[in-house]
Amino acid sequence: MSILIANFLIFTIIIGILWLLDHYRLAAGKLKVEQDNRRMNTSLHKTKELMPLLISVVNENEGLLDPQLVEEFNQIYSEQMIAGRKDSMNYKLLGTTGIKLLDAQLQHYILECNKKGIVMDVFASEPIAKQIHEMGIAQLMVHNVVGDLLRNAIRAITRDGRTDGKILVIVGKKNETVEIDIFDNGANLPLEVLERFGTRGVTTGGTGNGLADLVEMLAAENISLVIRENAGENSTYTKGFLLVFDGKNRRELITWRADELALRQNDYWDIKELTE
Repeated sequence: MSILIANFLIFTIIIGILWLLDHYRLAAGKLKVEQDNRRMNTSLHKTKELMPLLISVVNENEGLLDPQLVEEFNQIYSEQMIAGRKDSMNYKLLGTTGIKLLDAQLQHYILECNKKGIVMDVFASEPIAKQIHEMGIAQLMVHNVVGDLLRNAIRAITRDGRTDGKILVIVGKKNETVEIDIFDNGANLPLEVLERFGTRGVTTGGTGNGLADLVEMLAAENISLVIRENAGENSTYTKGFLLVFDGKNRRELITWRADELALRQNDYWDIKELTE
């Protein structure tokens, strides 16, 4: 009995050490993401301040450009491009989805967001490649859905005119079910979009096909969609699109606008009132 107890204690200690190491790795990775965000945003801020001034000076002196002025302009522009490329190469997402092309896609959007002054964080808590394969989910569909939602998030932030744009992507498993969650702090979806969600021609500023394509792709794979709309100045993100790979094709809307009659009359959504 004493041997069993000793083995159990050793096993518990090993598990505890592994958990602490994993926790430290995730915390260190998150800190690295935040530091990279600040560095890249600082670089972008310098560009926004300096480049318009240089362009203005060049335009005002068109045809009468001093060779030294041209040389200085080219030198500063070259230095900025080199710094930008170095930052781009050093910038990484936290964790891996287990799907290399999906990691590359998320990395691409991270860099695109930083160019637009938007902070985008990606946390992949564990690889999802095996589960996606076992469920028979088409990888191309995953890429298309993630791309559509990220483009919508970027559009919502720019449409709202925010200078503190934020996007958060979380990829992993919850209760043995794969989830991909995408949050942003841009404009909320207009009521008319929620009322006719997925109808072609209904748009937040795009072609009017994006949300319709999204609905069709999710339905084809029986992926559930949960939209959560937050309210209040203390909310970091105004909304989140949660994709749940549960084979149930649920449509749930959690919103502070739950009492809107137009939404209540729409049987597309299972509407729940935001309580927290």
